[in-house]
Amino acid sequence: MYRINCNYCGEEITFIDLAERPETCPNCFSSLEEIDIQNISDTNNNQTETQEDSGLDGLTLIYQKTNETIHIPHTDKIILGRESFGSEVLGKIPQISGIHCSIEFIDNQYKITDLNSKNGTYTGISKIDCKLNPKQSLNDSNLLFLGKEPFLIKLNFRTGASEKTVKTTSSEEKFEPEEETKRFRCLVCAKEFDEKKEICDGCGSYGQWEVIEQ
Repeated sequence: MYRINCNYCGEEITFIDLAERPETCPNCFSSLEEIDIQNISDTNNNQTETQEDSGLDGLTLIYQKTNETIHIPHTDKIILGRESFGSEVLGKIPQISGIHCSIEFIDNQYKITDLNSKNGTYTGISKIDCKLNPKQSLNDSNLLFLGKEPFLIKLNFRTGASEKTVKTTSSEEKFEPEEETKRFRCLVCAKEFDEKKEICDGCGSYGQWEVIEQ
């Protein structure tokens, strides 16, 4: 049996035969073509060790409009909002609710759920709704939207994290260098770029791109 994890929404898809490998994520419809397949039988033997030490040591949210940062410590659960953790940054943004969302550490991943906020919580460039789809995985270098406010996610790792953790992280990021052979066009203003940008410097839109094959 094989497994593949969507880099945008964290959805885990399993299938028996390689011929059954999906081209797109059934949850967020992002492309899965450049993501590595995991052989579940090979990874089960190391599952216990991985669960004991994920190497994660919290995460940092970078507010894209001001570059202000919210450093979130490693914990089982934390609440974010204007009147909760992160209020030194979030308290200045009226679109964010007093109690906006929660981040939990589950199965060696940080997962986010909207807590009935006024303007919602969304992950990834496809903006997965974290109220309709709770416990969405927070992946390194992805975007998180609290309402319409964009935050860049940076995962923090402990000094001396296991080689296995480092290798796993590198494997998950393999798809990015291959994008250098493609060009990208903003769907809003049609400006073209040699690399995918999180924010279009032509019109300021977030993550609305199409790939232009070379």
